[in-house]
Amino acid sequence: IVLQKMMYFEKRGERGEPLFQSYLGLIYAIYTEPTLRRSDLTTRLEQQFLLGCRAADVATREKFMDLLDASVPRSLFSRLSYILGVQNWDALSDHNWIYLALHLLLGSVDGDILLVPDRKVSLDTSPVNVPFTLGRCANLVRPTQRMLFLDAQAAHDAWVSIFPTVWAHLSRREQVDITLHMITLLGKDYHINQAELRPNVVQTLLAGVYACNPPMTLPPHLVKYLAKNYGAWHVAMQILEDSVDYVREDELIVRDTVYDALAETYAELAEDDLFYGLWRRRSHYSETNLAIAFEQCGMWELAANMYETAQGRARTGVIPFSEPEYCLWEDHWVLASEKLQQWDTLYELGRS
Repeated sequence: IVLQKMMYFEKRGERGEPLFQSYLGLIYAIYTEPTLRRSDLTTRLEQQFLLGCRAADVATREKFMDLLDASVPRSLFSRLSYILGVQNWDALSDHNWIYLALHLLLGSVDGDILLVPDRKVSLDTSPVNVPFTLGRCANLVRPTQRMLFLDAQAAHDAWVSIFPTVWAHLSRREQVDITLHMITLLGKDYHINQAELRPNVVQTLLAGVYACNPPMTLPPHLVKYLAKNYGAWHVAMQILEDSVDYVREDELIVRDTVYDALAETYAELAEDDLFYGLWRRRSHYSETNLAIAFEQCGMWELAANMYETAQGRARTGVIPFSEPEYCLWEDHWVLASEKLQQWDTLYELGRS
């Protein structure tokens, strides 16, 4: 318990730095002691160990990262499963830890492979002179692993480039498992601690998902929630737009769920024309199409009348209706009434 509480030395700034460095040295000694390997003590100190992987001191940070790298199996699937499904990132929740995930992914590369420069040069370009000897793969990978800690944007771009490549080399069964891990990870509450960071881990993970081929399928309302809480609006919108094309025609409930999430995302971004276009595409009744057309043209009185007519016909059973479409009629009838300043009508509605 005392060792777990000592992690708060990190939050004391320069005053606590010497104590924190000594504390990290103790944690490292515990994890390198053969008699304590896989013991209850090392399991309970796992969150404290991760703090060493973001230490300001370069030598200390690299020792911890190398030790973590050596403890994870080398296969791509094992490392991706560890990153997305096994490791608890709560200790680093206020820090963009994607650099550490990349460190582990790049660690799966065989460092003894010789790098061969690409000799394919078009007529419009000249060969690029590499400023260093390529040699073994480790000569390129090892420095890259170290430098990603220094620039969160570079780590973001690297993940968006590397993750889809790794995804494409997995088997279908492995892709299903990784998708489940990704959904669970994205739903973790502790990510909210870095919601104000740009880029944050959620933005990076979603950007990587969007770049995957074949596509990774995420729950639409999870994507909408992440967009709203982590500033991932545009990548989430792109994921949802693509999801519409991937849903089979017989999966009506799934398709409606995607449409609902996409419509709410458009509404939150005030993308009115996209919102109207989506509803004109998905609406089942001519009343909806006409009302939206009137609203889009600013003809609020005609739109209000059409929304009211649609609700009346639905209540009397003249037309069957879906819940999302009926909610649209109600909400936009209220909006039209506000535009027309029919406050007495809205007041009576609120009282009832």
